[in-house]
Amino acid sequence: MFKILLFIISIGLFANTYNIEDLSKSLNIKKSFITKLKKNNIKTTNDFLLINKTSKDRALNSQKYKLKIEKLMKIVNIFDLLRIKGVGPTAAKLLFKANVKTIRKFQTINIKEVEKKLIEVNKKFNISPFTPNRENLDVWKSLALKLKIIIL
Repeated sequence: MFKILLFIISIGLFANTYNIEDLSKSLNIKKSFITKLKKNNIKTTNDFLLINKTSKDRALNSQKYKLKIEKLMKIVNIFDLLRIKGVGPTAAKLLFKANVKTIRKFQTINIKEVEKKLIEVNKKFNISPFTPNRENLDVWKSLALKLKIIIL
């Protein structure tokens, strides 16, 4: 019963979850960092977000894992975007580069402006052969609006 209740509660927090090790190459996360996380039973993007909810948590984990706070924040933000069903690692990187770095930010975006920015960013950095269009962004925004904010 407890597991079912926990699952129902987590739906509002997480729509998507990824194994961190599977993302390491596409997001350029060092294997040594992945190994340290695994030793502490942090295996998924959700696990990682839950231990990095507050600025205090992030400061402590930056020291614990010997990772610059800026790098840790980038990982936290991209993992936060990955919570949106349909947003994969490549789209999350594009959104991040376009300054849409969190669910909170995604919930307030102007779709038309972000679509233009994504096209610019993708041309400049050549991140993906596919740039999310207005239709993708509309769907993702509606899904983002249903997710609870967990990164404080």
